[in-house]
Parts: sequence; C-alpha cells; structure tokens
Amino acid sequence: VFRPREPGVSVVESVVPAVQKLVQMGVADASKVGIVGHSWGGFDSVYLATHTDVFAAAVAGAPITNLVSNYGNHHWSSGIAETDHIETGQQRMAVPLYEDLPAYIRNSAVFKAHTMKTPLLIEVGDNDGTVHWHQGVEFYNIARRAKKDVVMLVYGGEDHSNRRKPNQLDYHRRIVQWFGHYLKGEPAQPWITNGVSFLDREQELSFIEFNYMLLQSYDFVELARRYACNLQMGGSDQWGNIVMGVDLGRRMGTHQLYALTCPLLTT
Repeated sequence: VFRPREPGVSVVESVVPAVQKLVQMGVADASKVGIVGHSWGGFDSVYLATHTDVFAAAVAGAPITNLVSNYGNHHWSSGIAETDHIETGQQRMAVPLYEDLPAYIRNSAVFKAHTMKTPLLIEVGDNDGTVHWHQGVEFYNIARRAKKDVVMLVYGGEDHSNRRKPNQLDYHRRIVQWFGHYLKGEPAQPWITNGVSFLDREQELSFIEFNYMLLQSYDFVELARRYACNLQMGGSDQWGNIVMGVDLGRRMGTHQLYALTCPLLTT
C-alpha cells in the first residue's frame, strides 16, 4: 500500500513481500531474482537495490535517485516544475522539501549508495527532458566512490527513452548480459568489468546500426556509401577487415554472392 511522503519505503513494503511469496511458492530462486525498471520504475529499482538485499542484480533506466537535489529541477520537455511534480505527481511527497527534509532524504536512494550490496546497471540519455540525466551521474559517482558494483550507460542525444534503433538494441543486449552474468552465472562481458571507451562505443554502435540497416534494407549501394564500404562480388575476406556474412546477392535478386567490406567499422 502506498503511503504519502514514503514512495521509497512504500515500494520496499510492497515488492519485498511479493518476491518472498514467489520464492515460497517455488516460482523463483531466492538467490537469482533480478529487477529492472525505467523512469519511476527506475527510482524503484535503485531504491530497492540500496535498501534491500533481495535482488541479485538490478537495472535502472532514467532513474530519479535523489529527491532533494531533484526538487528544484524541471521537466524540461513539458515545462513542469519538479516542485509541483514531486509533491503531487508520482512521488506524492505532499509537502515542500523544507517542511519535511528527513522524508525526502529517507526516500532517496543516493543516501544509501554507500551500503548497497546489489550490482546495479544505470542507463541514461544525456538529452532527457523528463528526468535530468545527472540524477544517474550523481548516484553513479557516489556509488563508485564507495567502491560499489555499479555501471552506467550514457546514450548520447537520447531523451527519456532510447529512440534510435541501434541504442535500443545495444541497451537490450547489455541488460541480457548483465542478468546473464549475475543471475545465470555466465562470464562477465568485458564492458561489465573493464568499461568501454567513448571511441570504442561509438564504433560499436555504428556496427550495430549498420547490421540493423543491412537486415532491413535492400539499398546496399547506399549502405556502402554511408559507411565507406566496398561492395564487391565474391564472398571471401580477401579485401581485409570484415566481410559481412550475408548472402547479399540472393537478396539482390542474383545468384552472385556480394561482400561489404567496411574499414571504418573495424579500424
């Protein structure tokens, strides 16, 4: 049951018993339960990660992590001041920050980042007009300072959710890999343990976008031009770098095998 001025406390009181019931019923393994949420669900995920030890891993997209610092912010896309939204919107804090500061602190995940035990993946878009992406940055920096297991994904130019197909595919893949490691015991991917440089990430996203367009489009000449590729008849890797393993000739209505060689995607 949701209680005013207690959005974080209420979600713990609601979700934890539900998970415990599923475990009791034999539906879930208590040691392999994960949680994922976005926006207000992201708030819930971060709060549960910092205030319980129920989850083996968590993912939070565009989360509010600090009601105190977010109180004076703005919904830049809609023009709504956070002062109103926090008091009467999803948070339902009911009163201004200065009338009940302890409640704002008590229901902000960031103030428990230093005691978090749950591995947490945060996702933000740096053009988010609903939840300022610095909410994610703030939590990430404090959790890292406390040497916690936290990774942050920043998608350049994205708003409150990923609109570009390559970013959607990338985020989905990383969620699967995150839970694959922490819930299923799969080896951790290098980006989880070592991070990814900006340049490597841009190259990777270009490769994802290229593959998506390749599977959706018949205009291979345009793809070759856009990505500075060589479109050649053949099929071997004699042109170096990478040759897409797709029977382009068949899709172009011929019996020839074509190869796209794209140095910019592999340099």
